[in-house]
Amino acid sequence: MAVEAGQIDKNIEIKLLINFSIEKVSNLPHHVCSILNGQYKDIINSELPAFIKAISNDDSIKEIVDNSISETDTHLSWFCVGIASLLYFAQCNWTGPHIDKDIEWLKTRRDEALRDLSLHDECNINVQKPELLYLSKKIFSNNNLQLKYESCIWWLFRANLLHQHILDETSGVIFEETEHIISQINNLGILKDPLYKLLFNLESARFYLCYRRTQNSEEYLENAQSIAGLTLNLEGAMGKRTKYQQEEKAQLYLKVEMNKDIFPSMDCEDIPKSLNLNDELRLERIEFSEYKEEIQLVNSVQLQTCQPKHKLTDEEIILYLTKIIENTKNWSLKMTSLCCRCSLESDDKRTVERSMMQTESLLKDCNDATAPVARRMDLFFASGMKPIWTLEENWANLMFSLGLVKGALEVFIKLGLWKDVIICYSVLNLKHKAAEIIQQEISKKPTIMLWCLLGDVTEDVNHYETAWRLSEEKSSRVQRHWGFYYFTKKD
Repeated sequence: MAVEAGQIDKNIEIKLLINFSIEKVSNLPHHVCSILNGQYKDIINSELPAFIKAISNDDSIKEIVDNSISETDTHLSWFCVGIASLLYFAQCNWTGPHIDKDIEWLKTRRDEALRDLSLHDECNINVQKPELLYLSKKIFSNNNLQLKYESCIWWLFRANLLHQHILDETSGVIFEETEHIISQINNLGILKDPLYKLLFNLESARFYLCYRRTQNSEEYLENAQSIAGLTLNLEGAMGKRTKYQQEEKAQLYLKVEMNKDIFPSMDCEDIPKSLNLNDELRLERIEFSEYKEEIQLVNSVQLQTCQPKHKLTDEEIILYLTKIIENTKNWSLKMTSLCCRCSLESDDKRTVERSMMQTESLLKDCNDATAPVARRMDLFFASGMKPIWTLEENWANLMFSLGLVKGALEVFIKLGLWKDVIICYSVLNLKHKAAEIIQQEISKKPTIMLWCLLGDVTEDVNHYETAWRLSEEKSSRVQRHWGFYYFTKKD
């Protein structure tokens, strides 16, 4: 039964925003407790029986949501369903553990969701249960709900962040809309509290890094460091780099200074494990609050985005990552920092094997149900965690670099990464197989990307024309593939 509006105050809104542990509070509404416990599917299935019945009609989800919110007094139920839908979507595509079963009554709107979310450039084919993101965005976009709950616009910001991650191309539409949302959030009263202002600045920095807008991200990152009272300096100290080094040499290290300690910590006991570097020569390489660890993590990404690829830059970045890996008890931060380390180590012959094994271990951690679902969501939106399929893609690339071409090929086919499938078949002298597989996929469901890749492998310009028509002459992907074809032909 839907709970009457008005039973939730600003403090409860804030607890939902920061994913507060219910062990530290009591007397919360039952559906708020369910969200903080990670029981997202239960909320979606039980809160709005009238909506579940209406979903079988021909009206769009937006029409059903808007009409229901304006005509009934179920604001709290809608708000909680929106949050549960977004977090359940994050679980299915980012944090795990894997969920096979769909919400059957909502699955019927999957095609509608994909059409709405694609924005002319198509969603990644590996995205799971997109109808959950679609539903949450329509709920958080409702004006009445935004007036009722101050944090509703912040949840819409988070939904847009995940929306961008499931698209194959960066979207100017999402960027412009989200910049407007950020300006609205900046005026919220809850940002008077340093903790929530810090969290917002971190999430905003992550958003701008997603678009490589480094000046904007640096501004929000500096704000976050100032609020947290955190100073990060790269300095030199005497030390040894290798096992057989006799004399100490000047080594770079990260000095961290804190003059505030005002932020709570929510630890997870079952965090991903860091694998040791079993190298015959090289050595392995204060406790902070998780918010300050996140600042260090965003700093490393900011540095990586701003600076050209260089060994010295990698040395600086690894110092930030190592601090987090050695100290954090936050599931999302540990996962993200280990993924970043894997990426850095993938180009070094002494560390590439650990990189592959660590990536495989992280994939197992995602599907391992030991770590509570709710604790995986702590700082999730600020962590910059990549979707599970990106982790699988990195694993396949590492296998390929180590000569495990057939193993990599299996993963690439599973993920629908046809460009990489073409490369693998070329290495195996089976390029004709790539064209056959792509044609098979087109016969199942023609997409812009598949027609572009068929044009690449067959060098038939007609396939680019087909893709261009399919996109209604709007896809940047088609223009890129088509232009590169003429560039290689010197035409």
